[in-house]
Order: sequence, then C-alpha cells, then structure tokens
Amino acid sequence: GKDTHVFAWDGVSFSVPADWNLSSYDYRGPVISVTLEDDEAVRLDVEWVRSKTRVELPLVAQRYARMSEKLQKSAACMEEMHGLPSGWMAFLYTMPDRRTLVTAFHVTHTGRLFCFVRVHGDGAMQKEPQRLIRLIVSTFRTHEDVLIPWAFYDVAFSLRKEFHLASTAFLAGRKHMVFEWRLRRLYLWFFSLADVLLRERRLEEWAADFLNHHKEL
Repeated sequence: GKDTHVFAWDGVSFSVPADWNLSSYDYRGPVISVTLEDDEAVRLDVEWVRSKTRVELPLVAQRYARMSEKLQKSAACMEEMHGLPSGWMAFLYTMPDRRTLVTAFHVTHTGRLFCFVRVHGDGAMQKEPQRLIRLIVSTFRTHEDVLIPWAFYDVAFSLRKEFHLASTAFLAGRKHMVFEWRLRRLYLWFFSLADVLLRERRLEEWAADFLNHHKEL
C-alpha cells in the first residue's frame, strides 16, 4: 500500500516502510550488503550471498547461536519469533535502554542463497519490530530469471542478469549507474524534474549536450 514500497537490488527484493531508503551498499567478494535508513537513523541491514554448495538452515542456526552469545548476554530479554515463512528464523532482542534489534536469517529452498537481516528500533518503535520483520520476510523474493528488477528511491527498471553493477553516483536529482557484461559497459542515468530540465530545450538537444560533456564518454 501507500505505507510501503518495494526495494529491489541485485536479485533480491522485499517491501519496507515508505520512508526507508537506501543509504549505502557494499560488495565484499560474493557477499552483497545494503543499508536502509529513515530520516532519523539506520533501520535495516541486509546481507546475502549465493553459495556454490548447498546451505542447510539447521547448521546456520547452530552457528548463529554460537556467534550471538555476546548479544544475548547484553540484552534484557530475547525471544524467538514464530509463524514465519518456511526457511526463516528470527529473534527479537530488547536492550536495557529499550532499544530493539531483530535478527533474521533465511536459506532458500534450493539452499543456494543465504540472507541475514537486522532491523534496528529505538524506544519509540518497541511495538514495531515484529510487524516490520514480518513485512520484510513475507515479501522477500529472489530473482533468477533472465530479467532482474532494480527499485530504490524513485528509480525502477529491469536488466538482464548478465550485467553486474560496476559503480554508482547518487546525487540530488541525478542517479548514475554503470553495469558491465564481458566487454560491454552500460550507462544508466535517471534525472528528476524533467519538466525543469526541458523547459527551454528539446530532449535531443539536452541529451546530446549532456553526453558530450560527460568525461567517461
């Protein structure tokens, strides 16, 4: 609905509150991570990796239990969330200062993609974490078809999965993305306020002038 929007990035998509937007992303080898925030603070961290070997959820749960011992000790209380879609496990931590943290992890039915999610809440969001994580996991999708959706800010498009993201430059009113596929390089620009940019110039004139002044070209 109007209170949410779909975020899609490099083969993964899910719904988030309308005021959560991309603040950073990172590629560390096969691991892809994104961070979303609202006007006040970071609200969501998501990491995913595609594995060449099958990943089993029970083994992931055992490893997580060992890695989260310090977090459990520092929390005022911890509870496991139930009733989640297949392949998901989630835990709600409430800190002594009333901040909350929901951690969730997911293994797809093929066992080839593993995802780790963290939802951060403050004292004012105590009633929200469970609703938010259920929104994310219930709408979480992986995309393995020929065309992969991308959606963030006011941008939305689909692109062949062979293209890999090489660089970005997100500025006010202008989003620039560069993709690569073998010896091909694809440049995408998205401009806001087209009615202002084209008020006194035809589209072809404006586009030719912009491209002629672009250093990479």
